[in-house]
This record gives sequence, structure tokens and C-alpha cells, in this order.
Amino acid sequence: MKFTHKLAVTAYLYHHGKFLFLYRNTDPKVWAPPGGHLQVNEPPDTGVSREIKEETGLDVKYLFPVSTWFGEWRGNKILSIDYLAEPYDGEVALSEEHSDYRWVSAEQLKQGHPIELAPVLDLKVSDFEYAEQVFHMLQNNQHIFTNS
Repeated sequence: MKFTHKLAVTAYLYHHGKFLFLYRNTDPKVWAPPGGHLQVNEPPDTGVSREIKEETGLDVKYLFPVSTWFGEWRGNKILSIDYLAEPYDGEVALSEEHSDYRWVSAEQLKQGHPIELAPVLDLKVSDFEYAEQVFHMLQNNQHIFTNS
């Protein structure tokens, strides 16, 4: 059987009004949210929780899918499911894959300081603004999806 693409997961960890970004040790050496490829037969929500734990040492309270991305990465077609997650309080413990981390607000992302979103990853400020809106809706028990 030939597969058309690989599946990946990304975590928008949101805590105290900021998102977590990790600085990658391998090319491309850029700031990115935690995430990675799924293991064989691994459900996406389990995979994103595993990636978060492996890359940051953090456990999360909940996961909520907020977007998808389809494109090419290192010569492979990739479908990524992007999850909003809130970590329990704790200290970030980086894996060997990363050398630094920053908690950054959506407003700071707009300003490009203290980090800039790397075009190679196709992340957009609007992705994080939307995830922040979803977070507040979930906190206020509001309906996210409406029938028009």
C-alpha cells in the first residue's frame, strides 16, 4: 500500500496569555511550537501529548484541535493537526532537540519580538490569535461552532 502523506501534530501550548516556542537544534534552526510525527498506530491526541512531554517535560490539562496544515516538509507531503493545549503549572525541561524556549503573546508575535515566526514553517500570527480566542471561549464555556 502506498501512502499519500505523513501525519504530524503541533501543540499551541497556551499559559498565562502566552504561547510556548522552542528553538530547534537541527535545521531549520527556528522557533517552533512543540510537535512531531506520530508513531505507528498512535492516535493524534496521544501523539501530541507524548511530543509535548518529550520536548518540554510538561503535562497538559486538555487538548483541543484548532487547525490543520497540509504542505511539504523535507520532501514529504505532511498533514499536521494543530492542537490548543494548556499545561499544568511546572517548569519547562527541554529535550536534546531544543536549546531554548520562550513564552510569547500573540501581540508579541505581531511585533516580531522576542521571536519571529519562520516562513519555512508556514506559521501565521492569525493561527495563534485564533487559538487564543478558542482558549477564552473554552474557559467561558461558549460554543465555538455555530450553525448558520
